[in-house]
Amino acid sequence: MIKRRLGFAGILLAGLILVLYLTGGGKIFGRLGVSRCEKLWKESEEVMVEGEVYQKTRKEEKLILYLKKIQIREMGNGKAVADERMLVYLDEKGNGPEIGQRILVKGNVGFFDPAANPGNFDQKNYYKQQNIQAVLWKGKVLEKQVKKTSLREKLWQFRNRTADEICREMGKRRGGILCAVLLGDSFYTEEKVKELYRVAGIGHLLAISGLHISFLGNGLYRGLRKTGFSILPEKMILPEFSDKGSALTTISGNLYSVGGTCKDLRELVVPQSYISIMNNTLFQNCSKLETIYLYNSKLSTISKAAIWTNCNALKNIYVPAEALSAYQKSTFWKAKLDCLKPLP
Repeated sequence: MIKRRLGFAGILLAGLILVLYLTGGGKIFGRLGVSRCEKLWKESEEVMVEGEVYQKTRKEEKLILYLKKIQIREMGNGKAVADERMLVYLDEKGNGPEIGQRILVKGNVGFFDPAANPGNFDQKNYYKQQNIQAVLWKGKVLEKQVKKTSLREKLWQFRNRTADEICREMGKRRGGILCAVLLGDSFYTEEKVKELYRVAGIGHLLAISGLHISFLGNGLYRGLRKTGFSILPEKMILPEFSDKGSALTTISGNLYSVGGTCKDLRELVVPQSYISIMNNTLFQNCSKLETIYLYNSKLSTISKAAIWTNCNALKNIYVPAEALSAYQKSTFWKAKLDCLKPLP
């Protein structure tokens, strides 16, 4: 009975997909259908296309444009709007059309090949996932829209100028590797070098990856830290229970390992569940820490005296009234004797 229900559900799902595909004209499931470019053109046919440049890259003395919102100029039949994208290979150097600019370009159309054998790279499917349906070879720009230079274009030009300068100073071989690793620009990287990296299994280093994102994130974080900006709270309340539900009773690491960086901390609350401190450098470098609340009357510490380096802003250490005398005699808290006070 279960098999029949599953089979019936499968038939309904297949029927629904078929109906949506037929009624949607391939728009809903465009990856399954034939693109409009393939319907209008034949391989190697000379065509004219208008579209907006949303990305571009340099490769082997060629400039590759990525066009979106294309309008297909049919010879003698006006325009046909297609919600598809395409690549354009320009036989020219320099910056070419700017990102965000609409252009009219002419060239010989080509289509992507599917995988020749199972397991091989499927170029056709790869580009269809991005809604890129065709490519123009030997492209020539006929018209350009006059438009203010976008931020993305300025960044693209900055990256190219940086890569050019690096290769000019270091040479093409070493500079090409550095540009690929640092900027994600493999334009100057020799094919032999790329092949060596691929064989070694580290080809991902020569492409935009988590490495570049970490560079950017680390640089942004350090820049914000220098301005005094912090995304961490100024008050920290230590958790009473772990993720598994067991009570937390010991502080063994530094404060930055418990809840972030100690440099931004102004107020610390230690709940009653904590019964021991096992690190005499716990408050080291807490330069902005002003107040500490301790709620356990028998909070034991290691025998060593606490190290309070760069913790000069501390004014108040509140403890249970009945335990004030014990805290004042403790080797750990003796250096901050004037700060010890009963809980309000």
